[in-house]
Amino acid sequence: QGSCGSCWTFGTVGTIEGQLYRKTGELHQLSEQALVDCSWNMGNNGCDGGEDVFGYMWIMQGGGLPTTEAYGPYLNADGMCHADGDAMHGAAKLDYFARVPPSVSFLKYALAEVGPISVSIDATPPSFYYYASGVYDSPMVGEDGECKADPGSSDHIVLIVGYGQEEDGTEYWILRNSWSKYWGSEGYMKIASDQNACGVTNNPTFAVLK
Repeated sequence: QGSCGSCWTFGTVGTIEGQLYRKTGELHQLSEQALVDCSWNMGNNGCDGGEDVFGYMWIMQGGGLPTTEAYGPYLNADGMCHADGDAMHGAAKLDYFARVPPSVSFLKYALAEVGPISVSIDATPPSFYYYASGVYDSPMVGEDGECKADPGSSDHIVLIVGYGQEEDGTEYWILRNSWSKYWGSEGYMKIASDQNACGVTNNPTFAVLK
């Protein structure tokens, strides 16, 4: 996402791309830039932040989410909205969006049945920013100021793409961040799932295609 505060677009787009893959068996690159440019009327603020649910609402109202090829590349900046005409060719259309109830079991079920899920988390601790490997859990979280689990502390939207278990029994979510492949483990993190670390299960969302 670069220096643009557009993490919310990557959560929104990621869950829809997952749905498209499940439906078509093909990977389609959808446009984060269209959401940055065009969803202001729903309450989003481009590079100054936004919400995945407002992104879903704009996609449903505007007739779909265009592909990157049709709309244009990600700019790492606010741009002029041009989500019309040829730019909407092949756009992904949504039927509805939903929130996942806040529990580990419901989120696991949603991942298995739906695919990648957009979640809001607290990503403020330096230990999160400098994560490189292993399971990010409560002992690590407490080293430099606790990663808060309450919904009011969420400041970053990411994708949860799966879950797993270490040999010692530690269970974790597989988190995909929007801070490039140079962050974490090729852009991914294992984050402990047993204590709602950083608020992962507070407000998960997904969208369903028409």
